[in-house]
Amino acid sequence: MTHTPSSPADTDCTTLPDGRVDYAALGGFSALFRAYVSDFERLAPFYAHAPFAPGALPDAARAALDAPRDRATLAAVLERQNKRWGADEKVRRNIERLARPGTVAVVTGQQLGLWGGPLFTLYKTITALQLAETLTAQGQEAVPVFWLHGEDHDFAEIAAATVLDGDEPVTLRYPHPLPETGNAGPVGRLVLTEAITPLLDRLESHLPDTTSRDQLLLALRAAYAPGVTMTDAFARFLRSLFPHAGLVFLNPDDAILKKLLVPLFQHDARASAEVAEEIARTDARLVASGFHAQVHVTPTNLFVMRDEGRLALDQEGKRYRVRGTDTTYTRQALLDEIAARPERFSPNVLLRPIAQDTLLPTAAYVAGPGEIAYFAQFGPAYRAAGVPMPLVYPRASATLVEPRVQKLMARHGLALTDLPGRPDMVFQRLVEARMDGATTEALDRFRAALESAVDEVAPTLTALDPNLMGSTEAARVHLMKGYEKLRVRAVRAEKRRQSDLESAAARVRAHLFPEGTPQERKLSACSFLAAYGFDLPQRLQACLPLGTAAHFPVQIS
Repeated sequence: MTHTPSSPADTDCTTLPDGRVDYAALGGFSALFRAYVSDFERLAPFYAHAPFAPGALPDAARAALDAPRDRATLAAVLERQNKRWGADEKVRRNIERLARPGTVAVVTGQQLGLWGGPLFTLYKTITALQLAETLTAQGQEAVPVFWLHGEDHDFAEIAAATVLDGDEPVTLRYPHPLPETGNAGPVGRLVLTEAITPLLDRLESHLPDTTSRDQLLLALRAAYAPGVTMTDAFARFLRSLFPHAGLVFLNPDDAILKKLLVPLFQHDARASAEVAEEIARTDARLVASGFHAQVHVTPTNLFVMRDEGRLALDQEGKRYRVRGTDTTYTRQALLDEIAARPERFSPNVLLRPIAQDTLLPTAAYVAGPGEIAYFAQFGPAYRAAGVPMPLVYPRASATLVEPRVQKLMARHGLALTDLPGRPDMVFQRLVEARMDGATTEALDRFRAALESAVDEVAPTLTALDPNLMGSTEAARVHLMKGYEKLRVRAVRAEKRRQSDLESAAARVRAHLFPEGTPQERKLSACSFLAAYGFDLPQRLQACLPLGTAAHFPVQIS
């Protein structure tokens, strides 16, 4: 499946000449994810649809349309929620389309990371927009939907953003007051305090002084203001980055939506133990196939919202206990509580996508590598709930390469694939690859000569006394250790000669693999929005291909 930019000459960003980069060459991607994008047949038993197969997306759309849903209630909630976040006419039209029986959703979602979270939030959104556009162009009405993961309670995971100050990654953390347990309940409900204002001032000091920076800070200060919830701030800011895209946001932490989920939550209370056993068998098949199980599945998949926070519900024999408390339920009491107060319950990582696809006619879910891995485990849960699993589509994966970084890479012959790993090991590999040919050849000849000398003398010595075989091999090991010491010293000398290369590699890594982490997972978009324009997301949407089976270095200007 491909997506063609409408006017690539006007995008001011291009994929680099070396084009796509295989995920295996970058490291850090699981065997399961690599197989998913390049050798899907090995994983076909674990998913409902092949991600790139012709006809798979229309098939997934038909399955989504066959399942009954309360579209009218859903549309009313979406209209109310999106009006709060600055919906324009295109968003309203998309909500109206979603209310009609023949329309499907292309969904993505993410935790409410500070200032939009890492760069991959943009890439997820871009892929969802492209995929919905592609489906609609093929004759199947599709609407892009962003599911706001505001019910998560891990505040530490979303409270920081890392930006570049020159060549230095700087992490800024929002100091929201939390209880000693660290669990303040759903992070989306947290109200920003006055502490957000000086934090934005600090952000300003780390950004380049440009007109785009001023536009970015205006949008950030409008969204992330004291008294605003994390959900509202995130949705308003992301809306400002995709102002005319028709992107529909959905906040599941809504009493009316929770009423629609009562049957699913009650089903989980009745059947989750049996489903967990089936998933355990699925996990065993995954491992036997050479893959891994991404998440540990428990017999219950619900959290309870209480004053103490968002607390897991644990099954203890025939009763259910709210973790860390004395509150327990019989099964019938739990079913009654779900029916009476569904807004007090929240799905865990397994039940969340099924809740999503219960509410929405999801043809495709745009996922990151980790999400793709856990969908491999969830087939039994989808089947037990009677909900069709969508096509799980990999999000775009990219590294933004600034002009000065590209020049530095060209000057020193650096490629993106040279840079993953520990800094010392990266420099070691680079130096060894660049050592003078004569030096390398001389060392290779020396090693070969040592090996040959031992091979030549070994038959004579063992004929003299078979017991000398061990001594001969010990001598070989001793000689090879001496050779390795000599080679290490030669590399060390080369390192001293290549100090400029070490400095250049460190600078490039700060941009492309900050703190050893791929750029898309670590850096906020803020540095790039300030330096290259607040419209950068739209330009990336025009130049990033929808074929997401590989990683793309993208030069921006």
